Parts: sequence; structure tokens; C-alpha cells
Amino acid sequence: MTPRPLQAQVIAKVAEDYRRRGYDVDVAPSGPAVPEFLEDFQPDLIARNAGEAVVVEVKVGTDASVERLRDVVERVNRQPGWRFSLVFVSPKQPDEFVETQPAPLSVLQERTQNAEALLQAGQKEAAFLLLWSAVEGILRLLGEHADLPIASLPPSAIIRELYSGGEISAKNFDSLLRLLPIRNQLVHGLEAQETVDVEELRRIGQELLAEARGE
Repeated sequence: MTPRPLQAQVIAKVAEDYRRRGYDVDVAPSGPAVPEFLEDFQPDLIARNAGEAVVVEVKVGTDASVERLRDVVERVNRQPGWRFSLVFVSPKQPDEFVETQPAPLSVLQERTQNAEALLQAGQKEAAFLLLWSAVEGILRLLGEHADLPIASLPPSAIIRELYSGGEISAKNFDSLLRLLPIRNQLVHGLEAQETVDVEELRRIGQELLAEARGE
């Protein structure tokens, strides 16, 4: 399938970024360049260096679900020295592509502890933002554990993908979507239009943290 013009533009930029980092890159690989374990999946590109090989898929916008990629991610992750990377690009900012890895669980646990200290000091909005950072990081880790390539997606898409994949409950899904506008308002320096419900976010964080630890 021929990529749409915007997607083709982004694929070219991602390929160039990998080349600058010392990778050999095959764009729209075919034939022997595609390993057998990918079966009929056509990656946007494959990048290789001495230490690893990366199967890269570029996603423009968040309309299409990443659930269809779960099986592919699982197959790639089973191969020693291989990993799958989803590069998310906003159609409004095609020059700003994002490829990220979740923070370690130990870092996210520390953020939740620091948020508690802020809350005890009466810094409710600061506590909410730091706690949201921890919760969002845990959500990305849960996606990684479930072979859902959501690490580089925006928060609303992460919440949606995890819920549709059965990885978070309906209660947490509803609460996170309710709290997301508050997060956005505070991040952008606006006054929160609703009550800053730190307690509900704390409950979600505790529940997700226990799940991420396998408790």
C-alpha cells in the first residue's frame, strides 16, 4: 500500500533520524529484507545497527486503533535483539514526530510519593499534576506489558486504547476522561474549570501501581 503524502513525508524524516543515529534503514522493506516472523505485516521501515533491529510503524493522527498491532508487537518482542516502535505524529504538527519509552516503574513510584508530600503541604494543583505524570507513565507501562504500542500516543488516545484492549476498567476509564481536561487546563496555565479531584486520581494511581507491580 502506498503511504499518503503526509505519512510518506514523516516516514522519510523518521528514516533520516535513524540514519543520523548510525542505523541502516530499509524504507518499505520487502522480500528478504522482511523477516519471516512478521508474516504478512508490511512495516513502514526497519532500522538496524550492531545492537538491535527496530520495526517502525508511523501513525498520523489517533483515529485508527493500535489494537490491530498487538499481535505484531508480540511477535517482534519475542525475537532477541528486536523491538517494535510506533511513531506518533499529529497532522497539525507533522514535523514534530515522537518516539518515546516509558519511565521506569521506580521513577513513577517516586513521583507518586512526591505528589503525596505536595498534597500534605497544601499544594493541591501541583500534587495533581505530578500524580497525573505518574499515572500516565504507569498507563504507558501497562500498554507495553500488554504488547500495545501506545508509549508515544497522547493521553486521550492512551486511555482509549487501554480501555478498548481490556487493560483498564470502565470506572477508571470514565474517571481518567473526566480528569483529563483538568490536567490540560493546569498544564497550559489556565484556571481549572472543575474541582481538582486529587483523591480520585490518587485512587487510580494506587490501583494501577499495584497492577504494574503484579500485586
